[in-house]
Amino acid sequence: MSTRIVPVNESVPSPCGRVREIRNTVAVERGRGFRHPTVSVPSRLASDLRPPHPPSHKERARVMTEIPSEYRDLPAYPFGDGPALADELLALVLEGKKTATCCGLWQYEAEKWPLPVVGGRWIVVDGRGKPRCVVETTGVEIKRFDKVDEQFAYDEGEDDRTYASWRRAHENYFSRQGRFSPDMLVVCERFKLIAKFAAQEAVS
Repeated sequence: MSTRIVPVNESVPSPCGRVREIRNTVAVERGRGFRHPTVSVPSRLASDLRPPHPPSHKERARVMTEIPSEYRDLPAYPFGDGPALADELLALVLEGKKTATCCGLWQYEAEKWPLPVVGGRWIVVDGRGKPRCVVETTGVEIKRFDKVDEQFAYDEGEDDRTYASWRRAHENYFSRQGRFSPDMLVVCERFKLIAKFAAQEAVS
């Protein structure tokens, strides 16, 4: 397999597989719309995850060769708390529908994760841990869950994009973690798509 960079206006097939993130010595998994550090590989999209086993040296090497050299120092993450959700949310990013994500502030504090910063770039991986695109953070805001507005819910791009469906899905998500409350603080991040990666079959 080799990797080419695809312009953001060019379509690519929807990914599929197991959700996992890869980061510079800290890999991450994340839930409905946010990244959530949990594994480890050289290379930055919160849920009731169980940390996967660290990848082998061979797996690390394979992952690194699939990322174009100009992006290899970026952290990498998946979205979601499982392969299906990771691919579903990634597909929305690739389609240009998903340009926002959120995560409980308590997770950052508990795990001592750095908060996202405007201008920061990261790789989104699919459900198999394959790098699929690069996004850049364009806005970060911390607010109460019940103060998230309709525009942000729409920009998350999920379901029918209404506030009602966003709230229902995220209440369920944070409840699975046992940490939901209407006044909980969430980190709301906006991002833009920078580049897509399309896998090509190796020519023998």
